[in-house]
Amino acid sequence: MNQMPPHEIREFEEHVAICPRCAEIVEGARDPPPVSLVHQTEDGPVHLWASPDKEGGWKARIWGQQLAGAQRFQTLPEANRHLLDSFARMFPDHECSAGCEPLDEAAQEGAAARMQFWDYWE
Repeated sequence: MNQMPPHEIREFEEHVAICPRCAEIVEGARDPPPVSLVHQTEDGPVHLWASPDKEGGWKARIWGQQLAGAQRFQTLPEANRHLLDSFARMFPDHECSAGCEPLDEAAQEGAAARMQFWDYWE
């Protein structure tokens, strides 16, 4: 949007003001949701989960059958970027399948409990 001429910006903003679908897309781009998903890999399921912490920052957790890690970040974009970049470095040849999917908080908590993932950042 920053590269559009002023008259196009005005037209765009007017359209977004009256179009709920476009407004939702724009809002989603401005305020991305926390990463919360599972990838099915050759090493088994690998979970990526960004969640708020008690100090107002964000916890980025990644775990599977053979790995577990957590790190704190000040902002959600930093936590999301860390999770996605870490997964891409660990599994550079991964191609998502039907088993790779977003998970809600309850599903992540259940998966963490089943994996006996100890969160030392609590």
